[in-house]
Amino acid sequence: MRMTKTDPTRAVALRERRALILQYWGLDDRGFAPVMELRELQGDEWQAEAELDAIDFELDDAR
Repeated sequence: MRMTKTDPTRAVALRERRALILQYWGLDDRGFAPVMELRELQGDEWQAEAELDAIDFELDDAR
């Protein structure tokens, strides 16, 4: 079953949220990928990575 396409207004909000998370953690557009190459994520990093993944999933569906 295919989900409905993401509302454009929601997509903008998701992109803004993604930018805030990246800025807070001092990351570039790759997110936590470079960090995970060097070490395991810890504590709140896992939650932030999961939120970035969820946002990316929904934004990919919006295209």
